[in-house]
Amino acid sequence: MHHSFKALILTLIMCSCAPVDLLYKPTVTNAQQDTDTKTCALQAANEVPANIQSRYVPAVYRYEPVCNGTSCYNRQILVIPARWEQYDANSGLRASATRQCMLSKGYGQISLPRCEENVSRGHKFPGNVQVPKITKQSCVVRDQSKVWRIITPK
Repeated sequence: MHHSFKALILTLIMCSCAPVDLLYKPTVTNAQQDTDTKTCALQAANEVPANIQSRYVPAVYRYEPVCNGTSCYNRQILVIPARWEQYDANSGLRASATRQCMLSKGYGQISLPRCEENVSRGHKFPGNVQVPKITKQSCVVRDQSKVWRIITPK
């Protein structure tokens, strides 16, 4: 269990440093990009409706040896209880439809690193400002609405 916790922490650290894939069109404003994204997401939702499925996730147990002086046995200890969970089987297809719509509007896929804290601190993203041109110094940060925004330091 101790090793899996370390692996989880390492995975979280690596994910927080990984580049972010996003769609980019140099001639639009932040507001227009938001509108295009919402329009494409709505179109995809109409074309690919939700398909809610249920699945059973079995319990997870660990075993601990118990000895009483003359014999030993393994005691089963519940780690995570069994449960039913629901998921949308069409979410991946809907995301692909949204992406395809954005590509048809002239957006291209790019990958940028996350901004350092000192670059992104206090940065504002007005809707009427054109998205910045991409340079080697460009990076991304999430704004207040959790949307990835591009910053190109001067």
